[in-house]
Amino acid sequence: MLSVLPVAAERSVDTVMELPVNADRWNSKATFRTQTSTSLGAGQVRLLDQYLSDNMYQGVAINFNREITLGLKRHSNMWSYFYYSLTYAPTYDYSKSSITHYLMFHFDYTHYFKCFQNARFSILAGPGVYFDFGGLYKPSNSNNPAQLKSNLSLSASLQASYRFRIKNYPMSLRYNMNIAMLGVMFAPDYGMLYYEWFMLDQDRYAGSFAWWGNSWAMIHKFSIDFYTSRKVQLRLSYTAGFDGYSMNDLESRLNSHIISLGIILRRAYLAVQK
Repeated sequence: MLSVLPVAAERSVDTVMELPVNADRWNSKATFRTQTSTSLGAGQVRLLDQYLSDNMYQGVAINFNREITLGLKRHSNMWSYFYYSLTYAPTYDYSKSSITHYLMFHFDYTHYFKCFQNARFSILAGPGVYFDFGGLYKPSNSNNPAQLKSNLSLSASLQASYRFRIKNYPMSLRYNMNIAMLGVMFAPDYGMLYYEWFMLDQDRYAGSFAWWGNSWAMIHKFSIDFYTSRKVQLRLSYTAGFDGYSMNDLESRLNSHIISLGIILRRAYLAVQK
């Protein structure tokens, strides 16, 4: 996160986890750091949900995502990381005769610990929370045209970053992986009608225990940051999401591939020594 922020070599600065601090103006250490990245993107979604159809659907997706990294007070080796993402796609089967609308909100929170860091390379890892909520809507289905998607799990995350220069221009590469480990997800039984759940209180395995043996949920993010000024960067990123389960006699697969461009803002809050 903050460890990937490049600092121009020709400037005379002190560095607090690669956040530049003007040595002439400040005589202190940063006690709180924050970085935000806001991006818009587009890509492809492929989905299979046997509750609605046995056919594979795919379509062009639009995506909005936001990342927030907070450096913790008095702990320079710990960070809190928040990631929000909203994706929508109208998807079609191979014959183009049927449409399924895809809408998904994703959130994950990770508490990162510094595992390794030198002048160019850093590795962070830690536990977190993985949450998906959204749905599918297939208007051609006369009975049960919608399918709710929800997954709340404990997760594990890893981030590696590398800073480099092309001539005198500083840049950084970053890879982030977040994997759901154990949790609970909405997975209706085969043939379950939604009115049975809402009206008759017959859930029939609507809430199921999720683990690697019956489900998978992971996000991989690759990004490159372009240094533009002391407080602003540009981020070009590729995000791949893989989500699915096989339980209650049903199979579901939701895969997304998004390319996005965003703006990074960063700030350091200082305890000034007078």
